[in-house]
Amino acid sequence: MKRKILLLNVLLIICSMFVYTQTITHPWWVVDRGGGKATSGDIVLRSSIGQPAIQKMTYLDTGNIMESGFMPGLRTYSGSFTTLEYAVAESWNMISLPLIVSDSRKTTLFPTAVSDAFAYVTSYETKDTLHNGVGYWLKFPSADMIILAGTSYMRDTIDVSGRWNMIGALDYPILVADVEPIPPMTITSVFFGYDGIYNEEDTLKPGKGYWVKTSEAGKLVLKTGTLLLSDIAQSIPKQAKSLSLSTLSSNLATEKGLHFLTMQDGTGRKATLYFTAKKVELNLNKFDLPPTPPVGFDVRFNSQRSAVVFDIEKQSAVQRFPIMINGAKDPVTITWVMDADDNNYSLETTTENEKQKTYPLKGSGSITINTSAILTTKLMMGKGTDIELPKEFALQHNYPNPFNPTTTLKYALPVDSKVKLTIYNLLGEVVEVLVDGIETAGFRTTEWNSSTAASGVYFFRLDAVGVADQSKSFTQVKKMLLVR
Repeated sequence: MKRKILLLNVLLIICSMFVYTQTITHPWWVVDRGGGKATSGDIVLRSSIGQPAIQKMTYLDTGNIMESGFMPGLRTYSGSFTTLEYAVAESWNMISLPLIVSDSRKTTLFPTAVSDAFAYVTSYETKDTLHNGVGYWLKFPSADMIILAGTSYMRDTIDVSGRWNMIGALDYPILVADVEPIPPMTITSVFFGYDGIYNEEDTLKPGKGYWVKTSEAGKLVLKTGTLLLSDIAQSIPKQAKSLSLSTLSSNLATEKGLHFLTMQDGTGRKATLYFTAKKVELNLNKFDLPPTPPVGFDVRFNSQRSAVVFDIEKQSAVQRFPIMINGAKDPVTITWVMDADDNNYSLETTTENEKQKTYPLKGSGSITINTSAILTTKLMMGKGTDIELPKEFALQHNYPNPFNPTTTLKYALPVDSKVKLTIYNLLGEVVEVLVDGIETAGFRTTEWNSSTAASGVYFFRLDAVGVADQSKSFTQVKKMLLVR
């Protein structure tokens, strides 16, 4: 009997050497069709080695129950405990959580940060807990090295919306070519990182956040692959390449013969805008830019793109394209390079004291401005060398109408005028002032981006008074309808 008990104890010891049970609690929900999730809320995987057991899945909208083992979103663990070190810059950074950690609160992960963590849904939202696969804005008082420790994972399936998304990365560099959209969704933009200014990226780096635009709501699969298996990976994994906007976009701009403006602020940060009044076949969606950063140097047209073209369907001799310059440290140097072109181009600035300056854009040249004293900066494009001036003031109906979210407003100025173009709601409250300054005579076009406004009826009013002859004045109001 004693020998049997001894033998049983030996067998139990041997078995305990080969059986290991691990419990992993996922800080995420599996979502499918916008409604499927584990019946208990968070997914809990309990498994011995080689024997995974996954909870049943239930659709909230239909009540259908999927068999055990069905998992529309997949995360693959490496099973290794990893310590990751990466750099953050002074001020704002786009960051992400590249490891599975036990405590993912912002205050635990980034105790030196001096801001809340901001994620992006339809606008920036404050988050106190970070999730894998999501990108966040976070501000640091100085450059620092961040050290994170947790479980490594080599593959993730993340949810995205049909617009701009701020996503995270894994714990090893990923080529953007290895990021796979699950059909029918497609990726409709390049990937943008942030280093004081937006840059186009060909590699997603651990701990960083990135912007990407998709055609519709769906899922992206992130997986380590090409870089991990590449023969040259040993020499480059920590030096993933970053491409400036002027590097990739300029290839397409050069191919199409676009002109360009390069803006450089006092710290040396650069941004480039492209434009032409020539007839070109160009997909402007290729020049879409992500939402503006909380703080930092950013230059774009009012259309939220880095390129504009003259719209011949608007049938106006002169078109205006407002330029948004944010976070610049003065002085700002604007340089232009123009190919041979029979059309007219100029850059117009209006200062706080309503003084306007016009800089003709011909050949190549540069100017230096102080953006802190400038209210508006506009690119003007005129079709042909002889511009026909309107004979009287006019305000046209907006187009399209109804609209969502942008609509075009057009008006005519027979003389140089002090102009104010204002949007009002039904209560007569000012919603936005689109134009407020002196403008030269001509046909004018501007856009209203109503993304922050609610559905409803709005009015736009044009007030214009001649600069040289104040007896020449004009006021008119028209109605428009925003439908979400």
